[in-house]
Amino acid sequence: MSKHVREVKAPLALEDESLVDQLILSQRSSIRYHLIFAASIFFLGIVIIVVCLLFIGRILEEGVKVLIGLGSGFVSSLSALQLKEILHCRNKIGVFENVRTRLKKLSDDRLKPDPIEYTKIKELLWKIIEQTATG
Repeated sequence: MSKHVREVKAPLALEDESLVDQLILSQRSSIRYHLIFAASIFFLGIVIIVVCLLFIGRILEEGVKVLIGLGSGFVSSLSALQLKEILHCRNKIGVFENVRTRLKKLSDDRLKPDPIEYTKIKELLWKIIEQTATG
């Protein structure tokens, strides 16, 4: 009976590992997006500041302060918000890798299949998926 339970659980564990791998790839893709977006905002802020100092500063003295403030906002605040998201995604990747490791250990444990532990890991995985989907 135990062997039969193991044969049923192993394919499910492999499917779950595949799901976890997809979640990890999704988070890595999200990190790339946030990095590109943060770099774009940062460089836009630098360009605004440089253009302000080189060209507009000679023409409009009052507008320079506003534009430099705008460029500084791009450089400091908006690009830093993306870094927060990047760290959040990296933390999720760590959790997903931990779940994947536990699933591999569970599927490699041929002598002592533990359906209770598998059920707990599966429930944890779905809670993580829910939290990822809802934000």
